[in-house]
Amino acid sequence: MKYVAIYARISRDDLSDEEMKLSREKVLSLSKIKDRIKTLTTEFEENREPDWILENVYWDIESGYSSEREDLIKMFNKVERGLINVVFIKEIGRVARDPLISIPLINLAEAQKIELYSLRLGKYETKTRQMWMFDVFYNDAEYHMTKDRYKIETLSKAKQGFKLTGVPLGYKMIDKIPIVQEKEADIVKEMFQLALKGESLNNIAKKHNMGYTTVKQILMNKTYIGINVYGKYIYFQGKRIKTNDDIIEVPGNWESIIDHDTFYSVQEIIEKRSFKKIRITDNEKYLLGGVVFCYCGWKLYGTTLRNNQYYVCSNKKICRCKMKRADVLEKEVIKKIEDEISNLDHDVYDPNSKIRIRLNQLLNDNIKLENDKNDLAHKFIKVKNNDFMIDKILEEQSKIDNSILSNTEEIKRLQYILSSEQATENKKDILKKVIDFYYEKDRIKLKKLLQLAIEVRFENNYRFEIYFL
Repeated sequence: MKYVAIYARISRDDLSDEEMKLSREKVLSLSKIKDRIKTLTTEFEENREPDWILENVYWDIESGYSSEREDLIKMFNKVERGLINVVFIKEIGRVARDPLISIPLINLAEAQKIELYSLRLGKYETKTRQMWMFDVFYNDAEYHMTKDRYKIETLSKAKQGFKLTGVPLGYKMIDKIPIVQEKEADIVKEMFQLALKGESLNNIAKKHNMGYTTVKQILMNKTYIGINVYGKYIYFQGKRIKTNDDIIEVPGNWESIIDHDTFYSVQEIIEKRSFKKIRITDNEKYLLGGVVFCYCGWKLYGTTLRNNQYYVCSNKKICRCKMKRADVLEKEVIKKIEDEISNLDHDVYDPNSKIRIRLNQLLNDNIKLENDKNDLAHKFIKVKNNDFMIDKILEEQSKIDNSILSNTEEIKRLQYILSSEQATENKKDILKKVIDFYYEKDRIKLKKLLQLAIEVRFENNYRFEIYFL
């Protein structure tokens, strides 16, 4: 008998933002998900062999370029343990678009003698390794070509002034052109005037029966001054992430509702108020506050859940990284710092180190060259009437001067290296002493020191590196 696993990947684009917040059980109850999985199981039943037994149906809602998939990992583990003999998929692109994910599956299937079945010419059948590899790279190339083509086209349209996204309050899209709606535009103008007079965003929101965030987004939207903004978001591991890089702003081909002076005056007011809200707390619960970063690039912040402290990505609406137990992570970081310090190369302090040997050699060479130069000066006085000897002495003196100059440059370079390394070593030694002293006695001081000295950056859900600033 052969145990068969069915795997289905459902794109995040198939679900709305609200649906993405639902639990896995509730998502499975959605008709669009239920129908997708039912279609796969039906196709499996129509193509199943007599000795096939359905082991399980695995499914994830994720980008084809993301490896953070719960059911895919479960299926991989069972394949490795020999608990699955056949993997039944729609096509390899539905497993993963990233060759770094799909190729290991193909290799694993070949090593474990697993049969991979996918739809081909309306029938499910297995393929040779070469055919699978062709599909993998074809899907990847097609994805990137389509993505690049779309990016070029949208960028071109943005530069021409076309509005590529939805229009905010006050406009209506007619024939792909934002047209001002007078009644709504009056509301927008009133909101800007209230903000300009110093009215709080909360009061403006209450007056217009809107949320605080909605009001803030309206007041910061450059569409109202006729500017088209493109490139505010990037995609990281299939997730939409806000960015401040590569933002393109071009004049739009629509009528402005707000004048530039009013708009930018309101921006200054919002920025000042936002700055006042920033608080630096000395919360000793979270030793790594402000120094630990998720693999998506955002900072992790401390939070309490069921009486336990955790570090959570501040990009939690998009990033799906796992929470880190604060006590566990802090101990691992402290241990890694101390390991780093204990493994320091003390070459700088060693008088027999290569750098110091070379430096002493150059200093001695320069002393010897200076003595040779003095000897030549005495010779020069004695042979002042012999032109041939004078030329020869001057030539030797020139060589000595060049050697001294070259040695001096090398001496400066080596001294700079020693001083730089000395400073780095001193900084690390001081850090270790303070860690030893303050780890148990004064976590607040240790936290402030860590904020000045290190950054902790995760490379994935489990692996992190420490960088000394």
